[in-house]
Amino acid sequence: MVLRPLGELGRFYIYAFSFLFILPIFIMKSYLVSDAIDIALYSSILFLVTFYFSYSFSLKKRKTSLVDSRKIQFENKIQWSNIILFVSITIIFAGIIGTITGTFGARGEKIVSNVNIGVFALLNTLLSPFLDIIAAYFWSRALINKSKLFFLFAAILSGYILGSSGTRWHFLLALSPLILYIVIRLGSVRAVTIGILVFLALLPFSFIRNGEAFSWILILQRMPMEVPAYESVRAIKLIGIHPEGLMGFVHGILYYPIPRFLFDKGFDQTLLDFNWAVLGIDIRYYPATILPGLIGSLYMYGGPLMIGLFGAIFGRAFRYLDRKLFTLINYGSSGFTYASLLFLALFLQVRNLSVGYFVSFIIFSFIWYSLKTGWIVLPKKKKIKVMIILQERYNEKKINRIYKKINKGTLFY
Repeated sequence: MVLRPLGELGRFYIYAFSFLFILPIFIMKSYLVSDAIDIALYSSILFLVTFYFSYSFSLKKRKTSLVDSRKIQFENKIQWSNIILFVSITIIFAGIIGTITGTFGARGEKIVSNVNIGVFALLNTLLSPFLDIIAAYFWSRALINKSKLFFLFAAILSGYILGSSGTRWHFLLALSPLILYIVIRLGSVRAVTIGILVFLALLPFSFIRNGEAFSWILILQRMPMEVPAYESVRAIKLIGIHPEGLMGFVHGILYYPIPRFLFDKGFDQTLLDFNWAVLGIDIRYYPATILPGLIGSLYMYGGPLMIGLFGAIFGRAFRYLDRKLFTLINYGSSGFTYASLLFLALFLQVRNLSVGYFVSFIIFSFIWYSLKTGWIVLPKKKKIKVMIILQERYNEKKINRIYKKINKGTLFY
């Protein structure tokens, strides 16, 4: 099915969201009876409907056409064998670092046992967004310039991020250009299909990890428990609507950059209540957290109103990405990094509604804008390579202005 007038990234999000929420809820309905499951299903559909109409709606009377991502061609086509090779290097290096620190796949608080946890957690919090940016930029340079050296740098740094912290969302942000590249090159349907196959291939490890007997029949029952939909159903059932928790979420956005040792910014009480109901622990004192998923988060903060509102916000955000994607990629590696970090930060919200996923994007955007406006001037680059070509000529004057900025040293690519 082709959704129109959505662009490639908009279609990708709808297909992925359906797999992560709507399909698992349908499966749960087949063997569980609960009002929370019905509410989660209707809430997910409401989110998709508002997403679609917000994406499609335009205040402009004149018709504007989306640049189809599938028409974007990288001048230097990357061999998939190279991508597989360097992703393998990333995973192997992550395993080496994790073995050395003893925390491969664990939380950042457990990385170094003989170092003060508070100091290390603070340093890790401050440095992680910058490491994500550097790794993402290396992947962008590797993909756009077809540079094996940058491929190697990106693989090693991404492996370090995963192996040293065990934080998967930081790792995904580091890989964001690679993920966006795959979506562009393969299209939304094939990209989501590959993601589903990888997910199903990894499911048996959950049985091995828990010492259970493996059974393909139980795979369908286990699948909903491994995606955000399951936690969203539990959030709706155990917590319900608590609009007063919205202030905790707002405070989290305003105070996020401030370290806790400088200011007691408190915790999101709704998230505390959810983890207490599910795990029976206070997450302020124990390094374990269960996240309620996007639909669960929105429902707890304001019910259908919040779900419809954020569905509309996400629809406009993906519309912006689809419309600006070609122009951004024509800025070279910097523009591709910008688009990738925004794309992944939006997508990671499926875990739970959080501003934390946007920190790397916000920092990079500030740096990039400073360079574009000339606040920071880089050495001049004598040679300019055309990074991207389109099947038809598109906005040639604007592209020429971009190249002039590169020549003047007010933009890096």
